[in-house]
Amino acid sequence: MTIQIHPRNAVAVLAAFVVLVAGIAWTSPHSDAQTGGIIHVEAFAGSSFYDEGTRVDLGTYPTGAAGQTCRVRYQGDNNDSVWPGNDLEFATAGRTVTLRDVEAAPGTRRTSGAVLIGDTIALTLVVGPGRHYSMSGTVTFIDCETPATTTTTTT
Repeated sequence: MTIQIHPRNAVAVLAAFVVLVAGIAWTSPHSDAQTGGIIHVEAFAGSSFYDEGTRVDLGTYPTGAAGQTCRVRYQGDNNDSVWPGNDLEFATAGRTVTLRDVEAAPGTRRTSGAVLIGDTIALTLVVGPGRHYSMSGTVTFIDCETPATTTTTTT
C-alpha cells in the first residue's frame, strides 16, 4: 500500500507532525537545580488537560540554605500563557507551604513568610480550575538568617 500526499496538503501534514512531536516533548515537568539556593523550574502540559487539583511533581532539590530561616520566592518568567488558580507547593524541613496563584499573570511573583530550610526542597504544582499549566520561573531563598546558637556553661 502506498500513501500519497498531495503537495498542497504536505505543509498541513508536516505541521500536524511538528505539533504532535512538540506536544509529546513538552508534557514532562523539567527543573534544574543550581547551587546557592536558586532553582529554575519549567513545567509544560503540552496539549493535555488535567483534573483540577492534580499534583505535578516538579522534583526534589538541594537547597544550599539548610539550617537557615528564609523566605521562599517564586518569580514567574511566563509569557502571555497564564493559568490562574495554579499553586506551587514546597516542602522542606518537615513543613509544606503553598504559594497561591503562581500563573496569574506574566511575571507573577509570590513570596512565603519565614520558613526553616532543610537540606532539600520538594516542589509540586497543583493544577487549578483552568486544568492546564505552562509555568517557567525561579525559586530563590531570600532574607535568610542563621539562627543564633546558644552556649550554656556549667560550673
